[in-house]
Parts: sequence; structure tokens; C-alpha cells
Amino acid sequence: MKKFIFNIVFTTIILLIFVLIEITLRVMNIGYNTEPFIRHPKIKEFYIDNRELRYKYYPKRIDLTRDPIKNIFLYNKLDGVLRGFVLGGSAAEGFPYYSNNSFSKILETGLNEIKKFKKVEIINLGFSAMSSYYVADVSKKLLKYKPDFVIIYSGHNEYYGTISATTGGGHIAKKIYLSLKELRIFQLIFEMLGKSRWKNIKTRTMMAEQFNNRVIPNNEKFDGKVAENYIKNIKETVELFTKNGVKVILIEPVCNLVSMPPFKGEDDEKLSNDIVLLYENILKGNKKNIDTKLFENTRNANLLYLKALYNLIYNKDLSISNFIFAKEMDIVPFRIRNRLVYNLRNFANSYKNTNFIYIPLEEKIFKNLGYSGFGNNYFIDHLHFNYDGHLLMANVIAEKISDIYNLNEQERKILINFLNDKNLVREKVYITPLAEFLAFRSILLLSKQPPYSEMLIKYHPSIDNRNPFLTNEASYKLQEDELFNMVINDFITRKDFKNAFFYMNSVLSIYPADPKNHLAMAELQRMVNNPEALYNYVLAYVLSDRNYNYYQKLESYLASQGQLKMIDKIVSLYGKPKQ
Repeated sequence: MKKFIFNIVFTTIILLIFVLIEITLRVMNIGYNTEPFIRHPKIKEFYIDNRELRYKYYPKRIDLTRDPIKNIFLYNKLDGVLRGFVLGGSAAEGFPYYSNNSFSKILETGLNEIKKFKKVEIINLGFSAMSSYYVADVSKKLLKYKPDFVIIYSGHNEYYGTISATTGGGHIAKKIYLSLKELRIFQLIFEMLGKSRWKNIKTRTMMAEQFNNRVIPNNEKFDGKVAENYIKNIKETVELFTKNGVKVILIEPVCNLVSMPPFKGEDDEKLSNDIVLLYENILKGNKKNIDTKLFENTRNANLLYLKALYNLIYNKDLSISNFIFAKEMDIVPFRIRNRLVYNLRNFANSYKNTNFIYIPLEEKIFKNLGYSGFGNNYFIDHLHFNYDGHLLMANVIAEKISDIYNLNEQERKILINFLNDKNLVREKVYITPLAEFLAFRSILLLSKQPPYSEMLIKYHPSIDNRNPFLTNEASYKLQEDELFNMVINDFITRKDFKNAFFYMNSVLSIYPADPKNHLAMAELQRMVNNPEALYNYVLAYVLSDRNYNYYQKLESYLASQGQLKMIDKIVSLYGKPKQ
């Protein structure tokens, strides 16, 4: 009995010590917050992105200070507001486009064109390299933000994601790992253990870092296990939301099959000369020099891709099955493998709940667009969408949203007409030629690093040749903010205020919580005597945490308008400036 009591007391003391350490770490703000959103530190009425969230899923902290706060929404959700969340990896985020130029924002803008809803908010929680483990984990914290619907587009990061098949441990171990990272003490431990994996992060992209020269040949048993864990995460997520009355739109992942060669095939080193020569002959139309015997009984992904290309060009085979098989044999599976897709379809067919909607995207694209829907017409790289791809996604989801919320014929027509008008979408969502060029430039950066740089058949991304930034040397050298500043200042110098405001609004849509951008907008509005300048001066002052330089700009504006007395009212509301 004494031993039992001793064990209880000893265990209690250990737990109390542990709890005290955890509380101390939190009080001292050591470690990081794992909530997806935080109250804005200066405008408490709003939620903004919590940048620290991603530290939970990345093996070591990286510098996220330059990443934009892409989401800002009311803490108290108003009646009549329809709120949705997008979950997934970089394809869901919209990479290489800004997330506020991607399909989620296009869809949100289109839905706000109709009058059925007071307001529609689609909040993008997609991030680079995130797998279904992230989707299932972050979903547990979303109900308190009162979602009406959730859009899930996930599956491409199950092999190379930050928590995936290549990060060690089984399914249960990964779940325990994520649970432990909620605690500050374990955050510190895991951060120390993960240091060596990120030593080259300044010179390598996330894709190159996650790849790290690991190849994963197609293997029925291994792929089956990856698919099984993927479905467990998807099922957990879907059940969480549907059982709480939240609509779930689950979209089947698709990828670039026709324009995108495999990253690497088995025995590439031995077959490299044959592959390169074969590719050249196919492209040049030298049919008589094409050795079709190379296509027989091969498991090499590059040869299978060239076989598919040959059949498309010379045999007019308009199917995508041969391209899918080539993708399956790619031993660097950054594109989702079919075992995961088949399991996803089986889950969707078996899951019966009125709050669950599945979009068989591959079937839908092929039915409407054929093989051309799986090439550079809609993709900017191996799996990320270009502008037309984002429009396609917005249209597909809009169709389901229309059904879920019983839009009438007129409302559907307004929504469809908006989404089918490319120029109007660009205007309303503030998608600039510069933003489209920067997306293209991001892919050029990827192409110079593994696994792109090691491909036998090189991938060539496409961009509209009319884009004015393609031939501007500065476009390839300057940072993004420098480029936007250069373009806006050029428009102002030429007194082209229409385009200056268009680009300025684009910047504000991308970085909605950055004080310097609201100040820049205020200064621009002041130039043309726009009375809305006051709003942006005040907002910039508050967002800057009452920075004295921002205060001086505000004071100067009010003086110029003969309204200097207002400064006392503003200070009484938001506080005195900080010297």
C-alpha cells in the first residue's frame, strides 16, 4: 500500500513539475502558438493569420516574416455572412500565384457578385508542402471560427510533405508527434532535433529541401500504406465537419500529365542517351528515326512518357491513360499516385452524408476538355494551376456551391458570367500582369533546383508572350515589393492614376494587414483628392502600432484638409503615437 501511495505521489509531483515548466514557457513566450488565427494585436475586432502555425509542421523554424498576412476577418461573425475555408498544400494555396489571386479569391469575388448572401468569405489555409496530416490536424481547431463550408484539395504531398511518408514513423507515431508539438516543452526539443535538416534552407527551395535526392519507386505495398494513411486523415477531417453540420467539398487532386515529363525514371543513367535522342526525334517529327522497340516492356517513366507522347502525335490517341501510367512510374512522386486517387474515390462513394460533396475532377476535366485539360493550358508546372486553371477550379466549385445554397437561375447566371469573363475577373480580383509574371518567375527558380534541374526531359513552363515584364531585365532581378513600387511609381509619374490604383489595390489585396501599403494607398488617394485617404491614414497608423512616422503623415494630411482638430479624436480612440 505504501509503495502504491508513493508511486501516486511521485507521479503527481512529476506531472506538476511538467505543468509548471509548460506554464513558465508560455508566460515567457518561449515556443510558438499553434492556433491558425490570432486576434489582431491592435484591432481586436479582427482575426489574422498566425504565422507561427507552420512551425508546428516544419521540422525547424524558418523566416516567415516576409510572408503576407493573407487572411483578415471579423472575430464576431455577422448574421448572413457565408464563411468557407480552403485546406491543403501549395496547390490549394494557389502557388505560385498569391493566394489572394488564386481560385479561392476568384470564387469568393464571384459569389459576392450575387445578392443572396450578405457577404462571402473564403479563407485560405493552404500552405507549401502540407500533407493530409496537416489537413486533419488543423481542422480540429476550425469549428470555433464558425465555418459554413470547407474545401479540401489535398494529396500531392503524401510522399514528400513536411509530415509524410518520408519523414519517418508510422501513422500513430505521426499523430502523437503532432499532439506533442502542441506543448512548448516538446516544441523546443523537436526544434533542436530538427536543426540539421534545414541548414541549406537559404539556398534551396522547399521543394528541393523536401526532395533531398530521395527516390521512391512504385511499390504496391508501400503505396498502399501511404494511401491508407491518406484516407484515414481525409476521413477524420470529413467526419469532423459533416457531423457538426459543416458542408465539405472534397476535390480529387489532378496534375499536369501531358506537358510535364517525369522527374526521374528507373535506370535513367543507362537509358539517358536513348531517351534524349528519342525525345528530339518525336518533337522534330523524324518518325522513321524513332525506335519504338524502346517502348516495349519498360518500367522507365521517361520512356513511358515518350510512348504516350508518340501515340498522341502519331496515332492520335487522345486518352490520358498512357500519360497516367508514365506518371505512376515516376520515382520522384511529387504528383499524386493513382493508388491514393482510387482509395479516395472508394471513400467518396461509400461515405453517405448530406453535408459531403465529392468532385471527381479528373473525370470532369477530361469530359469537358479532353487530354488538353492536363497540360500547360491549365498548369504552370507539375501540379500547380496557371490563371486558366484557377478559373477552372473556381467554376467547378461554384457549381457545387450553387447547388448547396440553392441559387436560382438568375443568380447562377450572374456567377457563371463573372467566372467566364477573364478580363472582369482580373479587374475585380486585382490580378496584375506583374503578379502573373512573378508566378512564372517562381517556376523558373524551381527549374534550376532539384528535382527539376536533374530531369532528362526538361520541362518548359508557359506564359502569355504578351506579358510586358517578360522582356524587362529588372523583372528578373528585383524583389517583389521593389517591382510593385517601381511599376506604381512609373504610373504615377505618367499620371496614369487608373493603373496606379489598380496595382495599389492589388498590393492591398495581397497584403491586407500591412500598414505601409495602407499608407501608400492613402498618399496616392491624397494626390487625387480622394476623401477615402483619411480612412487609410488612420488604418495605417493603427496597424503600425501607432508609429510616430505614420502619425506625422496622418497629422500632415489633416492639416492640409483644414481638419487638424480631428487628430485629438483619433488619438483618444487609438492612443498616442510612440516616439
